[in-house]
Amino acid sequence: MKFRSIAAVIATCATIAFAAAASAPNPASSEMELQDLEALARSAAASEDSVGAFSTRTQFSPVFSAADAKPAEESLSHEARASDLWTGRRFLAHGRAIDARARDTRVERASSGSPPASWSRLGDKLAHRESGLECPASFTLRGKDKDRILALHTVTAYDSRNRDVSCNYVIDGDAAVTIYASYYPDMTLEDHAAGAVAAIRQNFDVRGELPVTLIEVDSRTKTVSTDPLPAALSGAFDIGEINGVPYKTAIWLAKTHGWHVKARATYAQSDFASEIVAAVLFGVNYVNIDMKNRKEPTGAGPEV
Repeated sequence: MKFRSIAAVIATCATIAFAAAASAPNPASSEMELQDLEALARSAAASEDSVGAFSTRTQFSPVFSAADAKPAEESLSHEARASDLWTGRRFLAHGRAIDARARDTRVERASSGSPPASWSRLGDKLAHRESGLECPASFTLRGKDKDRILALHTVTAYDSRNRDVSCNYVIDGDAAVTIYASYYPDMTLEDHAAGAVAAIRQNFDVRGELPVTLIEVDSRTKTVSTDPLPAALSGAFDIGEINGVPYKTAIWLAKTHGWHVKARATYAQSDFASEIVAAVLFGVNYVNIDMKNRKEPTGAGPEV
């Protein structure tokens, strides 16, 4: 089902076309206004360059099925943060603790106060200078029954060099979304995926595998190649019921110029709006980070 084309999302030449795969849940306007998708993409996008087309489909990447991988240290720290976000429920299972190196900065509003170290303000969002990750401070999701607020809760640094960071969001106390930029130039995407899923299995009671919405991005600008970005991995897991409601936890993962771009989200299985929000934030930031590092590659130095 084709939503529509949206002109001038990132710059005047940018277009976003959302096309849901036939097997995807129906994101009708009662779930989330189409204008909201346009505005959210614009809010999260880098302003100095443009992107080409967005399309959506559902997938579960087979690499996530590996059950014998060991969770990497950084994945355990990431997953502890993703699962410990307060959303009206505690998702954290088995009492896992966040790595002592992780430093949280509470964010009340991106446009007020001093930004965290290695971050800058761009209007009402925060931009991570080295990676190009950009995080809106808040966003209103209009629904049929009520409006919901996507709110930037904290920014986390998992290393001393601020090359492994995340923006941590909550959505009205019933969903959580975390967007990561991690400089792991020597780690393969497959190794990251295997370690992340092993950490997910440690932090959640995984009951089975589920497909998740993936927004695919082509980078089309005057200064960079028009070749599609490398394919991203995505998938989700059934984590049973929370307060009687079936929940899922999802992951999106890609690598560009040494940076691993990742999104993690936990939400009710019927909450397609939160899934689309996470997919949009991931897809736009995959392009943001790719564009920034094509122009200004991250300097030499050990990975985090």
